[in-house]
Amino acid sequence: MKYRVGFVTNSSSSSYIVAHKLVKVDKLEGLPEPVKTAYNYIFDSYFYDTVSELKGVKEFISNVYGYDNFEEALEDDKEFISSVYELMKEKIEEGFSISEFVYNYGDEVGPGIILELEKKGDATIIKGI
Repeated sequence: MKYRVGFVTNSSSSSYIVAHKLVKVDKLEGLPEPVKTAYNYIFDSYFYDTVSELKGVKEFISNVYGYDNFEEALEDDKEFISSVYELMKEKIEEGFSISEFVYNYGDEVGPGIILELEKKGDATIIKGI
């Protein structure tokens, strides 16, 4: 397997597992509807398969890496899968959610979102997919 860390744009799209402190728009209060609409559009355009509790992490890893189940993933690459699991567990315990973050080649907005969130301590790239 090949794994990336950081942003790489040598294909039509790039995917990363990202820990973030974003919430779904229905949990935002006091914002005007147009701001909520824009926020929701951005969230849904880049963040997929979000998990916020430890009980969903094994299924998330299986889905993102294309395995039928977590045990199969461990059999294939125990060291890597275990390290991803531990990083995700740590971030969830710190109050982060985990998502697959996907953006297309030439998209400067997507990487910019994560880089700005990282600067403020509200996001971290865990692994490339």
